[in-house]
Amino acid sequence: MDPHKHQFRTEQQQEFENPHHYKPPQIKTEAELKIINKMFDECMNKEWEKVLNTYSTHGFVRRAKLTKSEDTALHLAINCYHPKHRSKDHLQCIKKMVTKIPDDEVLDILKLKNDTGDTPLHLAAQLGNVEICRCILTQVEKLGKVYELIGERNNLNMTPLFLAAHRGKVDAFKLLHEKIKETEDRIHLCRKEKGETILHSTLSGEYFELAYEIIEKFPELVNYVSEDGTSPLHILARKPHVFKSSSYLGSYESIIYYCTEVTTSHKKALTEDDANDHFSFPENWRTFADFYQLIWNFMKWVFALKKIVKGPTAKQNNDPENQDSQPQVSGNTKNNTGTEEDDQRPVGAFPRIYYTDIGFLKFVMKLMLIILGIDANKHKETPILAAAKMGIQEIVEKIIKRFPISIHDVDPNQKNVLLLAVENRQVAVYNFLRKQKLPEFVYYQVDNKGNSAAHLAAMYTGLKYWRIPGDALQLQGEVKWYKYVKSHLPRESYVRYNNEGQAPGDVFLETHANLTKLGTTWLIKTSESCSVIAALIATVAFAASTTVPGGLDQNSGYPILEGQPAFSVFAVSSLIALCFSVTALVFFLAILTSRCQQKDFKNNLPIKLLLGLTSLFTSIAAILISFCAAHSFVIKSKLKLAAFPIYGVVCLPVTFFAFNQLPLYLDLFRSIVQPVHFRSYRVSYTGKPAKGNKLSSTSKDQ
Repeated sequence: MDPHKHQFRTEQQQEFENPHHYKPPQIKTEAELKIINKMFDECMNKEWEKVLNTYSTHGFVRRAKLTKSEDTALHLAINCYHPKHRSKDHLQCIKKMVTKIPDDEVLDILKLKNDTGDTPLHLAAQLGNVEICRCILTQVEKLGKVYELIGERNNLNMTPLFLAAHRGKVDAFKLLHEKIKETEDRIHLCRKEKGETILHSTLSGEYFELAYEIIEKFPELVNYVSEDGTSPLHILARKPHVFKSSSYLGSYESIIYYCTEVTTSHKKALTEDDANDHFSFPENWRTFADFYQLIWNFMKWVFALKKIVKGPTAKQNNDPENQDSQPQVSGNTKNNTGTEEDDQRPVGAFPRIYYTDIGFLKFVMKLMLIILGIDANKHKETPILAAAKMGIQEIVEKIIKRFPISIHDVDPNQKNVLLLAVENRQVAVYNFLRKQKLPEFVYYQVDNKGNSAAHLAAMYTGLKYWRIPGDALQLQGEVKWYKYVKSHLPRESYVRYNNEGQAPGDVFLETHANLTKLGTTWLIKTSESCSVIAALIATVAFAASTTVPGGLDQNSGYPILEGQPAFSVFAVSSLIALCFSVTALVFFLAILTSRCQQKDFKNNLPIKLLLGLTSLFTSIAAILISFCAAHSFVIKSKLKLAAFPIYGVVCLPVTFFAFNQLPLYLDLFRSIVQPVHFRSYRVSYTGKPAKGNKLSSTSKDQ
């Protein structure tokens, strides 16, 4: 027996069941039970023509819950429809199932929910199928109940409109919005219980085309915040990978980026009122701003008191400031007449007339919180701070340009936008900020531990911030970043001590101690391995350079093969191999005998390693060329042409070795040439180690 199928029982059997548990519709006869079981089997076998026939013939099966998840036949039919494997017959059966429902039952049946609280419209909106959504809405539209059906919420408190936006279904969202766009309290359908809106959801899912549509249709949602104070801009500011400034594209990635054609929908320009952001005030002004805003809302509430008692107007219902104090009306949209019956009609949890007292109570509570200094947004990270932390130059630039006062924003640790950019090694944001004419106090800002920008640049958290791999090159990036930031700061900011009595140099030495140890170990092992190879090549090259192929002429003392091209190639290549192998050996020995101090990792040691590798590669190539040139004298002239492919095969190992070491070679070259390394956007922000000496295990690439 199928474990997902409901075990339907007779009315006598059901009377002994727990009344608090879900019970399927009472089945009075075995014939009805047989029909419902037949319907279940037809749905499982996807025999939709038979399902339609049974659904149209027997009215009681339309309300029957067929599975343990409490799905009706209509739920199952919509759930089984897959957009990638579209079947016209299946789609037509779903539409006919909806149209076969009698008018007096259509609303009740279409409002039936499964165990997750989803109605058939929820499933169709989630699926993104416009035809199914339109068919369902057409059936209830003639009854004037469209808003009532779209206003149904599932267990996650999502309406079909919210669910379509949450899944990024643009066409379904447009259709649902079209049906409720003239509704007075349509904003109510776009929010969840904790204040999250459809704009929050679409930005979280990175459905940016749909986000543009939502901003155009619901411009007021731009300023809506969730229960924890998160605005849509906060979400966007925490997605660095969707912005060019924080992606640091490579050469071929840049070509792809500029060759990609992006089509965008019409974007509505926001007005000053739409873009007004409460969080753009400096920290010490926010309590005053909160108090002013509260008084202003209270005055509007007092003057609108008479209108609230008589009934909300369309303008009041559309005002986002009144969303918390005004009742949400469900059903079709009709103008209120302001009668006593309207005043007493329950809306939400209380009768309409009680909202006057509730509004006054909320005003008193908020006033007390502000007087006591308990500001809910006091320690909230503003969008500009989140963007600076994530390295999104575009957002930082737009906010500073539109709201210059936002440069005063600080996070709970008293870090401003400059300190966060420095701490998180956001090169693009830092370069943008230092080119702006910022007030001097921005550069002198210290966090709650007394750390200046120089302290934070010197502080290593254990994350591998730089794109160049390897502990030695990571340390080089850290040294360069510290020197780079320090060179642009006023002297006072890097000579002062933090609360622990440490100067920036002391912080750098302490937090980078383990990274220095690991970088030194890697350099020594690499130099030791390469010096062994260089010594072997030098030995062979010395022996080859003192050997004359073919011997010397007894009379003249000159080489017998002098004048032949192969002999000249051998003589020159053996000399090059000897010289460059000795040069490589010298550079690697210089690294092995170096003190390996932290400052040496900036240029001294990387340059020695780069020159050593260059000399080593050159000597390897030269010794192979000299071998092939000398070997050409051994074989007969008839076999010389056949020997060239063999010489090519001999050179393959060197070629493979060179390609294998090429990334390291290029990384070394870039690290020396660049004034500061490019920041890696793959570093995880989910958690940071408490100490800087916890390294590799704490850094994570997404």
